[in-house]
Amino acid sequence: LLDCAVVDVMAGRIVPGRDVVIEKGRIAAILPAGTRTDGVNSSIDARGAYLMPGLIDAHCHLTVQSSAVFKLSDLSKHVRQIKRNGLMQVSAGVTTVRDTGAFPNMLGDLLDDYEKGSLTGPRVVHCNALANIDGGHPDVKSSEVSLLGPLTIAFTGSMTFDYTGRRDLMKKLAENVERGASFVKLTMDDRSLICGRGAIPVYEDADLKAIFDFAESRGLPVAAHTLMHYGMKRVLNYPIGSLEHITGNARVTDAEIALMVKKGVAIVPTLQIGHNFAFR
Repeated sequence: LLDCAVVDVMAGRIVPGRDVVIEKGRIAAILPAGTRTDGVNSSIDARGAYLMPGLIDAHCHLTVQSSAVFKLSDLSKHVRQIKRNGLMQVSAGVTTVRDTGAFPNMLGDLLDDYEKGSLTGPRVVHCNALANIDGGHPDVKSSEVSLLGPLTIAFTGSMTFDYTGRRDLMKKLAENVERGASFVKLTMDDRSLICGRGAIPVYEDADLKAIFDFAESRGLPVAAHTLMHYGMKRVLNYPIGSLEHITGNARVTDAEIALMVKKGVAIVPTLQIGHNFAFR
């Protein structure tokens, strides 16, 4: 690759006028432009374009569409868009995504298609379905959206595994991980976000401990959906790996920030959620 400007993300600088030698799909050398190299089979003139590592989308939902209204007649449109989502990521320079909640059957089909090359898509790190107490966030069930909702879920798989007791929780946690999940995702809000229902069920302390013990035994990090201060404060009592969205209904205190730093908690903000809270 001739005459490119290398974006050095480690040093935080741009290095113009560089030739990049690639061998067997890996970068072998980065040299000043015009440096003589032997054994080069072919070259591409970048004409000063930027070369940077692939971007990472740290929070996305590949199988979930941003649609306020769902009609069964639009199902084929949703499926087409879901198949395009990976291509859109790669086209924007994103080569790895962290899927933080999916319809498992659909995600499995997507990953198979990416692997076979029949669809273009990024590398995917995912949690499969969300670990969710029955009635918790998101506080609407497929049967409440449509009489055909349960049939649709039978096809797509459920985005949450809504457990009803400890035995059910542990069984579903194990099943979710067996389907390839590389982290566990919790939903920590205690108030309805979608339907205006007020208070919603939350995890018992013993259930949270069981989830974190399970994750530790499998070597899996735990991520927490925390739009509200209640959930953020609560989950910081556990070895949480990341906070998704971060709280938007109250100020985060200096002491809470210090605790996050001490524990090495990653914050994965999402601008759209912040905008929603800011809107009055």
